[in-house]
Order: sequence, then structure tokens, then C-alpha cells
Amino acid sequence: MRKMKDSGIEWIGKIPDIWRQTKLKYVTKIRSENGMYSPEQDSYIGLENIVSRSNKLIETETIYESALYSICKKGDILFNKLRPYLAKAIISPIDGFCTGELLNIKHFDGEKRFLWYYLLSDKFIEVVNASTYGAKMPRANTDFILNLPVFLPPLPEQKKIADFLDGKCTDIDQIRADIEKQIEILTDYKKSVITEAVTKGLDPKVKLKDSGIKWVGKIPEHWNVSKMKYACSKITDFTASGSFADLAANVTYLDSPDYAMLIRTADLSKKREVQPIYIDKHAYEYLSNSNLFGGEILLSNIGSVGDVYYFEPLYEKCSLAPNAIMAISKKSSRYLYYFLSMPSATEELRQIGGNAVQQKFNKTQLRQLACIAPPFEEQKAIASCLDEKCSEIDSAIEDKQKQLETLEDYKKSLIFEYVTGKKEVV
Repeated sequence: MRKMKDSGIEWIGKIPDIWRQTKLKYVTKIRSENGMYSPEQDSYIGLENIVSRSNKLIETETIYESALYSICKKGDILFNKLRPYLAKAIISPIDGFCTGELLNIKHFDGEKRFLWYYLLSDKFIEVVNASTYGAKMPRANTDFILNLPVFLPPLPEQKKIADFLDGKCTDIDQIRADIEKQIEILTDYKKSVITEAVTKGLDPKVKLKDSGIKWVGKIPEHWNVSKMKYACSKITDFTASGSFADLAANVTYLDSPDYAMLIRTADLSKKREVQPIYIDKHAYEYLSNSNLFGGEILLSNIGSVGDVYYFEPLYEKCSLAPNAIMAISKKSSRYLYYFLSMPSATEELRQIGGNAVQQKFNKTQLRQLACIAPPFEEQKAIASCLDEKCSEIDSAIEDKQKQLETLEDYKKSLIFEYVTGKKEVV
């Protein structure tokens, strides 16, 4: 076992005795050249093109206009200063241009792949992220990053570590891709199960008829076609109780728990964590027409148009926030929730939302949306069946997500332990 010494840096811990300590600025050179980018002939790297903790680029639909951008060359190490917690860095595979949010390291006195792994190590990212300034667009300062310590083994060992991590991380990424594909298959299966049940019912032998709704197709002969305004006892939104001027005068948003919680679709989404918003008693009473008690269907009507949720109370008293619409079925809200969750309904809502960059539809448009109305007992049976089946699928997806989290944690620890010498490539 090799001899270890204290690095003197708390977040680094012990390092091999022969490793050299220095600062990034002493072993790197920064590229700070700008040039005129032409979308017709030049390549461009934006933050959205870089895969987190992976030396890969992905294509996006973003179109960049001709303008002055930072120049990058093949082999440059590009490290993201904006929202460093995203852990985006890449060894540029192109000669071209990149966003100015990337710190461009054009030269390193060692193996570039070793430095790339070091920059992506979990503890390094945490330190850079803790240094950011700006609430909405937190970014790190270039000088701060360049003054951070780096611990360098001899060059042959740098290459050996980089080769080892290349192999291990490739294996991890392949396993991750396989699991993500399994999640995609399960998600598609869930969608098909929902569509089949809400449009055809549970009896495979039932006679079908054309619903007259293009995005629904055939339905059982004894089912009725309706509109949301007839199928629901209530369709409303945040502004139902007064004008925008009245709202501004009567509703004050609070950051800490108070009398009631404003519910946004973002609060129900598992895509990201958001800061809760609260209101006082006066505001809650003023918004009485859009208060929530559980069992309502909530639809995002701006931005993430098509996102649908069945509401279960998150706080003792809740009220609907802006940019969402609430609907309550006259019969089974669970059935209607599943109906609105099927892919063709999601697409129809997006069509209603328009083709603008910021899609939007309102409660009046939702009231006119076509829907189907099975007998009440069938609605309950379909909803109950889907509750059970979807719960099983969701459980399987959750297990797969946990596997991804375990893989991610393993990859993080693997990189950190080898680029700081706590583990040795033998």
C-alpha cells in the first residue's frame, strides 16, 4: 500500500505522498478569443449540447444567429461556469465556437483527460457551486476556479487513471442507457394501457362505434360523446374570483408557511424541486372559488401545456396558483384524469395552446374540449383498474430510477476516489 499524506484541503482529504499540489492557474492556459460565428458553416457548443458528467455532445433544435462568440479548438477543455451543479464539461471534439459561459482551457501541463475527470469530480463541483453569485443565473467566477487546488500524480499515472476511468465510465454509461431504455418502454406501455382503457373500456368483446373525435377514435357503442363543460361540475383558474387589479391588491405571496399553500403544477411534478409559495387567510378567502380540497384535476395551461395531475392535498389548506386550470368531474374525476392523460389528449391540449414559443390555453377553451362519457359505473371500474395497473408500472419505473441514482452515485465516487489517489489503478 502506498504512503498517503494529508492534503491540507478538507474536501480533498488524503492524497498519495508523491502527488504534487498546485493551483489550476499554474498548470493551465485559458483561451479567450472571440470570432464571428456563421450558422451556415460553423459548429457551435451550447450548454444544452453537453451531457452532464459525460464527454458527449447532443444535438438540439436551438438555432443560434450570426454573432460574436467564444472560439474553441479541438482538444480544449470546456467547463461550465453557469449553474455548475449541472456538472457539464467536455473535451471539445470540434474547431468552432462555444458559449461564453464555458471556461475554455486550451492547455494543461499533463493528461487532459485526467484534468477533465478532476473538474467533474463531485467535491470539486460542490466547491465551485458554493462560490456562485446571482440568484436566477448563478455562475462561478473564472478567477475563483483557477485558484482552486489540483493534485497531480506523475504523467504516466495520470494517463493510467484516465484510461481506467474511460473504461469504467463507458461501462456505467452503457448500463445507464439500457436502464433508460427500459424506463422508456415502461412509460410507453403505461400510455398504451391508459389509452386502451379510457377509449375502449374493459370488455374486449364490446361493439365499437366511431366517436367522431379524430384524436379519440372508436369507442363502445353505448358510450356518449360530450364536452368538458358538460362532463365537469367546475372548470376554473386562479383569476376566477376577480380582476388582475383585485388580485394584486388582495393576494400577497409568502415564502414561509402560513394559512394556506398556493398549488402550482410545478409543486406536483417530480421533474424538479421548487420552493413552496404560501398565502394568508385573507387571500385564501378571497380565492375561495379556486380553493382545492383534494380530488381535483389540475392542468398546466402555460408552458408545460398538457401536463395533467390528480390533486392530493399538500397542505392543510390549498388554493390554485396562476398558470393552471382546475377541473372537477360530475362523475369520476379519476376517469377524467386518465382520459386527459392519454397522449392524444395531451397533444390536443398542445394544439389548443397554439404554436407560439410560450403555449397557452384558457378555461373557456378547455370547456369546449371534446371528451367521452362512459356510464358512471364503468368510469369507476376503469379508473380502479388503471389505478392498480399504473401503480404497478410506476413501481417498476421507480425501481429503475433508483438503479440510475445508484449508478450515478457510484460514478461520482469512482471518479473522486481515483483523481485524488484514494484508490490506485493496479
